[in-house]
Amino acid sequence: MPPKHILVPFDGSPQSTKAFHSALSIAKKHESKISLLTVSATEKKFSIPFKTVNFAKYASHLYELGEIIPVLVEFEKIAKKNQVEISGEIVHDIAVSRGIIQYAKNHSVDLIIIGNRGLKGWKKELSDSVSDEVAKHAPCDVQRI
Repeated sequence: MPPKHILVPFDGSPQSTKAFHSALSIAKKHESKISLLTVSATEKKFSIPFKTVNFAKYASHLYELGEIIPVLVEFEKIAKKNQVEISGEIVHDIAVSRGIIQYAKNHSVDLIIIGNRGLKGWKKELSDSVSDEVAKHAPCDVQRI
């Protein structure tokens, strides 16, 4: 069954940009909804929907997110141009993977498309990446890009 709700965790990396474009392709084909999620691992607790929001209002919470905000807004424009429903949120969680998994559980996500950092060798054995943790514990299918 094709996914109706695709979650794309976005951290500003090239891999997460590829994940968005992959989700966009799938969403166009299957009339799916995309949710973009940025998890900020700061100690400030907040949750900000980015759709039509005045980011200046949240500036004190967003300084550490740097260039991510304009990219999220651009992704929203691209999705709308392609007639794909999109929403998004910036949330706080010290454990990024936990924030992604919790969002997927709370929002009936069918598929998570996530960038893979591609750790290799001994580094991978010492520390699971966010995408590894999400793949292990997500309540839905996970596609790593």
